[in-house]
Amino acid sequence: MKGEATKKFEELTKKLDRMKRRVNDLMTEIQHRCAENVEIEKIEAMVAEMDRMYSLAEDLQWSYEELLNEDDLATNVHEWNAFHYAVVDTRATFHVYKEKIMKSSKTETAERKAAFEEGKEPCNLRIPKWQLTPFDGDIMQFGAFWDQFQASVHSRTDLNDIEKFICPRSNLKGPALDVISGFSITATNYPEAVKTLRERFDRADLIIQHHIIQLAEIKKMTEPSPTGLRKLYDKLMLHFRALRAMGKDPINGQLTTAEIFLALIQKAMPSELNKKWEEFVESNTSTPANLESFLEFVRKQIDIEEKVTFTKGTKFTSVEKCATTLHENRSKGRPGKYTTAALQIHTQERTRCLLCQKFHDISACTQFLTSDVDERWRIAKRLGLCHSCLKKGHRKIECRVSRKTATGETTIHDLLNRKDAGDKKIDENPEENTTKV
Repeated sequence: MKGEATKKFEELTKKLDRMKRRVNDLMTEIQHRCAENVEIEKIEAMVAEMDRMYSLAEDLQWSYEELLNEDDLATNVHEWNAFHYAVVDTRATFHVYKEKIMKSSKTETAERKAAFEEGKEPCNLRIPKWQLTPFDGDIMQFGAFWDQFQASVHSRTDLNDIEKFICPRSNLKGPALDVISGFSITATNYPEAVKTLRERFDRADLIIQHHIIQLAEIKKMTEPSPTGLRKLYDKLMLHFRALRAMGKDPINGQLTTAEIFLALIQKAMPSELNKKWEEFVESNTSTPANLESFLEFVRKQIDIEEKVTFTKGTKFTSVEKCATTLHENRSKGRPGKYTTAALQIHTQERTRCLLCQKFHDISACTQFLTSDVDERWRIAKRLGLCHSCLKKGHRKIECRVSRKTATGETTIHDLLNRKDAGDKKIDENPEENTTKV
């Protein structure tokens, strides 16, 4: 008996899934045909078929719910409600489309009748009667604006390009209008204006990142309640449906882990670096804007910053001897004369003091010299200095400039030698390590 119930449950599940898939396919097709301005009679027939299929699915759903326990029932009811809302949205889309078509048809008929009664030919300028939602440059709203514009104007074959161009000019404002304001209203400029508008605002990658970040920032519920859970569920489904509509359904695996990480990592990066990344992507269209490319870009930026910092703080080129020789010759009344030695460019390395960051060796640093021997030892250990030459990058045993004792042992630097500390004189104004040629 138990086996028969299980078999009945499985068969019912399969029937319900098949019916829901058919309804989903019809919903997708209806939405597509409304956007493409297909004849209303064809869409109306598809809506009737969708309603018939939905009615059958609803009967199966009632039977299916009777076989579920309380825990599974709550989850299943949420899924069915989401399916039901999608059907309602599709019906609403069709009715709005039908209303607009009928209104447009009545308006055109009235205009033709009035023109005929006045003995005039109807005006050839067929500007669409639909009112588009104005677009002000918000990337998140461009998809809705473009779908409306494409359905009501861009895809129409009874309008020429000049007539189509008039519509977006009157429905754009702010940054969006600035993008195409430089184009004159001509048939040649219309495709270029549309292309420019889409390149600027049709940024699917930014919209996907926005939804990912919004999902990541959803806060945990502290006090669960049916109302709070419903709000949380609706918020999640809002972003999931938006991603699904863009072909990035997280449930079916269309949204990759790399895309999620890219959005989260970019959020953590400085805005200046993200700006450079956008400029790089814009100027290198062959480079994919994916996680691998972004991480490689960040690595190169770090390398550049490190090189600039190192070069700025440690190296410089001087021509002191050349300048000095020329100046001395002229001051003595002799013509300026460059010798081979005078023209030799000398590159010297100026090392920043690791303690005070000025340009001199630490052995000439006032701060280091005024410290007692114990404090000098602590500084040397903290900065990782060689105890023999007070340079960084090697140990005393590896030091090449150190002196050896009679037994062959490496000596420590005089400034670290407690025995000589009392006899060491301190120069309060150490020279800035100027190199004389």
